[in-house]
Amino acid sequence: ITAVAQNITRFDFADYSLQLAKNGERSYELRESGAEASERLNRLVIEGEYEAYILDKANDLGIDCASADVAVQWDTEGVWVPYSAQISCECGEQERGELSDIIEAELGIPAERQQWS
Repeated sequence: ITAVAQNITRFDFADYSLQLAKNGERSYELRESGAEASERLNRLVIEGEYEAYILDKANDLGIDCASADVAVQWDTEGVWVPYSAQISCECGEQERGELSDIIEAELGIPAERQQWS
């Protein structure tokens, strides 16, 4: 009993509470970084879906598009919405206008936030 009691009296409770606080802070940081990574992954997946949609619509119109890059923005309703697009296509003005109209009507990206090359 004396051996056990001696260890308890030598126990540094101040250091123990400091370590508990540090562990709690580290746990919080890990949870936050996990949430940020999840949000970033969701955003990338959603951007990829919008990009694929634009390429599919271009294909339906017979337009040869090399790429479409869509940037999304967090909406006040708590969802990612398309904000701007960069489209690289080989097409005439009429085809570009048709695809631009579809992007504006279907995705809500106005022509002034569409960059074409």
